[in-house]
Amino acid sequence: MLGDLHCHTRLSDGSNTIEDLIFYARRGGLDFIGLVDRDTLSGVTRAEVLGSRYGLQIIGGAEFSAWDPQRERPVDILCYLPLKPDRLLGICNRLQSVRNQAGHEMLKKVMVSYPITAEHVGRLLSGGRVLMPEHIMWTLMDLGYTDQLRGDLYRRLFDPEEGSCFVAAQRMDARKVIGAIHTAGGFAVMANPMKYRSLDLLEELAEKGELDGVEIRAPHISPEAEQVLEGIADRYSLIKTGGTDFRGANSLDPYPLGSFLTPPGQLELLFQRPRHGQ
Repeated sequence: MLGDLHCHTRLSDGSNTIEDLIFYARRGGLDFIGLVDRDTLSGVTRAEVLGSRYGLQIIGGAEFSAWDPQRERPVDILCYLPLKPDRLLGICNRLQSVRNQAGHEMLKKVMVSYPITAEHVGRLLSGGRVLMPEHIMWTLMDLGYTDQLRGDLYRRLFDPEEGSCFVAAQRMDARKVIGAIHTAGGFAVMANPMKYRSLDLLEELAEKGELDGVEIRAPHISPEAEQVLEGIADRYSLIKTGGTDFRGANSLDPYPLGSFLTPPGQLELLFQRPRHGQ
């Protein structure tokens, strides 16, 4: 079975509808995808209905914006297959709220230099609840200020280190996020471990049995890094996932859906894995 366990839609970071994501996943030969919109599970039920129609297995969940307080670094935690998703609504709402507030603060800064309006940006949210830099950039593209979503203008405005309009959103302690996922009966998997230099945290969490898996195949993971991550996963009996972090036109780097796949047999191991507290 072929599957990409890291996909986003318009409900968060992505540019595609749920319908298009599922249609093109099946058309591209995938057997399953992980729908993990950032800080929301709102699209999972619809995705499952459409997935059954197209013969595509949907692994529902979310990607949470977490934080490693000891090292003061971001960390992304994926949740898969929560049995009681309503128990995650609290952290979803909190994280969406702080990111949306940061988005509006960035918009105010951009509006000082560019004659765009909040109404124009709002029309591009496409069902999502969080205003993001991508929505502002699409507006600037509409008005002819740039022809690139992620080009020089994006970097000048929104680079996390040097962007003149960037505002960081507060993230939640990774251990609290993982605890909430397990309380909801879900599986917790660390995503983007190399992007955020999270190997130390990965080992700490894995050694204590707090993690269920780690993403070992993704755009930011080199073949050498994949071997390192695979070794850690084997050492602590973690599920090994793979995913493209697919966001369509909103992607930082252009990778089509299914560019990075979950290793064979790992989805089956995920379903067989005991849930915390059971």
